[in-house]
Amino acid sequence: MANRRNNRKSRRNKKRRINKKKLTLLFIVVILFIAGAFKLTQGAISLIKNTSNNKKQTSVVESSNVVESSNNEYENLPTEVDKNINKKYTILIDPGHGGNDKGTIANDKITFEKDITLKVGALVAQKLTKQKDVQVIISRNEDKYVSLADRAKLANEQGVDALVSIHLNGQTGGTDAFGLETYYTKEKNDGSYELAKQIQETITSYIDVRDRGVKPERFQVLLQSKMPAVLIECGFLSNDEEAKKLKDEAYQESLAEGIAQGILTYLDTNSKK
Repeated sequence: MANRRNNRKSRRNKKRRINKKKLTLLFIVVILFIAGAFKLTQGAISLIKNTSNNKKQTSVVESSNVVESSNNEYENLPTEVDKNINKKYTILIDPGHGGNDKGTIANDKITFEKDITLKVGALVAQKLTKQKDVQVIISRNEDKYVSLADRAKLANEQGVDALVSIHLNGQTGGTDAFGLETYYTKEKNDGSYELAKQIQETITSYIDVRDRGVKPERFQVLLQSKMPAVLIECGFLSNDEEAKKLKDEAYQESLAEGIAQGILTYLDTNSKK
């Protein structure tokens, strides 16, 4: 009898040991399963984040490309004469400043002369290009720096018939000055005054702007160019009201039309002499 009781106890102890082993093994399996599931979840989250970041980066790149494309919208305007095209006149439109040279800065601190002169200059060039007898080149068709000497050099080397430089004014120590004025240099008796006078009169007949007149000045780009050359100060960025107009696309369009028509009237008048 004693042996039988001992055998039964021994079997129960073995079962308990077996059950403990099974529970331990099951516990380990569950832990491993949870750990694996956690890693899979983390991996999935990481994958989703990476995909989202890639999409954002792609979006930024695409947005950057749009901005870059927008900034280069004038790149089709030539900076050199096409010798294969036979035109009666060649005009150089010269948008002032550019690149690290911002020119006059408006009181809002984000409106720069260089940007508006490029827009207006490009509009003038596009309007003149539509004329059958006029070829147009532009000193800069993007936001880049071009020295004054290089602007005059370009005009001389390309043999243009007239140079029209476009700028915006700024008042030192005040904000009340406003209006438009066109400059020429007395050192050259080549029709520069007549070109300046015609442009000034035409612009002021096209837009509502104070006529500050035609004035002589020894600007480098005017002195160094070997053809009729003028510099237009299209308005004062230092004046808030005039700055608002100069930023307006409709006003820029009218301003460009006045400049273009002034140039064409000068060319027509000059060709009859």
